[in-house]
Amino acid sequence: MHVTTRFCGLSLMLALLGGCATRPPLALEDPIGPATMRPAAAANDGRLKVYSMSYVGSVDGDIERYVHSQYTVYSDNGTKVRSVPNQTGVYNGDPDVVALPVGTYRVKAEAYGVGWVSVPVVIERDRTTVVDLNGEWWTDHPLADRAVTLPNGSVIGARVRGGDSAR
Repeated sequence: MHVTTRFCGLSLMLALLGGCATRPPLALEDPIGPATMRPAAAANDGRLKVYSMSYVGSVDGDIERYVHSQYTVYSDNGTKVRSVPNQTGVYNGDPDVVALPVGTYRVKAEAYGVGWVSVPVVIERDRTTVVDLNGEWWTDHPLADRAVTLPNGSVIGARVRGGDSAR
């Protein structure tokens, strides 16, 4: 009986650990670029705003609010550029806006209902590129003809206009 109990416990543990195996992020190919003009932080920079998956977090253990999950920005060659905590303040649940030099990058972040994704983005001078992986910003947007979508149909941003890609 003791051997059977130990065997059942080991089998259950292996089954649970097998379900926790991570899979690589979903890699999208259509680069996302700026949808609208917005001022940037520096003369040769553009901005990036990522609405990553949000969850309920707490401030000082008392106040609950929605916060966006952190994400990582990589260069075209795969070098990590920066990790973004993705919070604009202690009590504000808006995602952070980061200044980046003009160029093409890849963002690895969590998308609502999909899991980890890897999204190519183009940063243009004096413009803001918005990636909406949480379904917050890109609702009824006028640039739907340039929409980049996830496999589940969620719109996550505006496709780079012809000739704008830094690829």
